[in-house]
Amino acid sequence: MNYYVFQIADFSDYSKQRKSKDVFEYLVKEKSVWGLSHRAPFRKLMQAGDYVLFYLTGQDNQVFVGAATLKNSPYRDDSAESKSWFLDPYTLRVDLVNIVIFSKPIFRKKLTNINWVPYQGGSNKITEKDYLTILSYK
Repeated sequence: MNYYVFQIADFSDYSKQRKSKDVFEYLVKEKSVWGLSHRAPFRKLMQAGDYVLFYLTGQDNQVFVGAATLKNSPYRDDSAESKSWFLDPYTLRVDLVNIVIFSKPIFRKKLTNINWVPYQGGSNKITEKDYLTILSYK
């Protein structure tokens, strides 16, 4: 069993703009899925039963907003449904279960007792201890 943080950034591409909070609410809250780059670190290690935290990046965010369990390993889904959700046609889909939306965002800077720090990229590993510490603040 592994623990991950999926980082969500604001996105702007030509005329399309998506705020990280809107992406989280749409994909996680409404659709119970997440999308990973086909180059995402650790994508080949992710499997059903792994745990994930969702973290909004950027100047105005830097907060944890939810948690979930992976229902499956990341996979390429060529359905029209997935293609309408993800901007990149090579995005790997991960279905989610046991989704928990935090009633209030948890500010990372207030968590002085964790070792995890954000890295560039959409996903990275976190220790079980840090994962449980963050969940204890919800």
